[in-house]
Amino acid sequence: MKIFPHLTLTTLLLFSGCSQLTLEEKNEQKSAIDLMAYETIKALIKENPAIQKELDNAKGYGVVNWKVTKVPIIGAGSGNGVIVDFRNNKRTYIDVSRFDVGGGWGVRSYKNLLITTNDAILDDALDGNIKFKAGAEVSAGTLEASRKPSSDKVTSHTLFDGGGSATATVRVLHSTVNSDLTD
Repeated sequence: MKIFPHLTLTTLLLFSGCSQLTLEEKNEQKSAIDLMAYETIKALIKENPAIQKELDNAKGYGVVNWKVTKVPIIGAGSGNGVIVDFRNNKRTYIDVSRFDVGGGWGVRSYKNLLITTNDAILDDALDGNIKFKAGAEVSAGTLEASRKPSSDKVTSHTLFDGGGSATATVRVLHSTVNSDLTD
C-alpha cells in the first residue's frame, strides 16, 4: 500500500515542526533561567558575601537548577541552567543529568553555583564533558552536610529548595548545550 510511506512522512514532519520553539518561547525560557541564576547568586551572596569576590576573580560560572531522586542503590536527577563565560561575555544554556550508584534515599531540589578560575574547566563544562564524582551528603529542607572532593580551581555553592536525602554515592554528571536556547 502506497499510503503508508506518505502517512509516516507526514506524521514525522508534523512532530518535527511541533518541536521548534518560537522566538517568544525561547526568550521566555532564557529569561526564566537567567532569573533563576540571578536569584540564586543573590541569595548565596547574602549568606556568604565572599562569593562576590570569587565571581569577580572568575573566568566564568554556571548555575543549575536540579531535581534529584535517590532510592537505595540508584539515583537520578536532571535540570537546566546557564554557563556564563566572562572571557567573551557569552551565555550558554545547558541541560544536565546525573546518575548515582551507592547507598541512600531521598528526593530534593536545589540550585548549584559553580565558579571557576580555570580556562580548561570552563571549556570542559561548555563542551558537556562527563565528570565522575564521589561524595557523601545529608540534607533536610535547606540544611546540608556534605563531604565531596574539592578543587582550588572550582568552588561550589548550593542553595536548597527543599526535600531531603542521605547518600554516599559515585555519580556521573553530564551536561549538554541546549541548542534551542543558545545562540
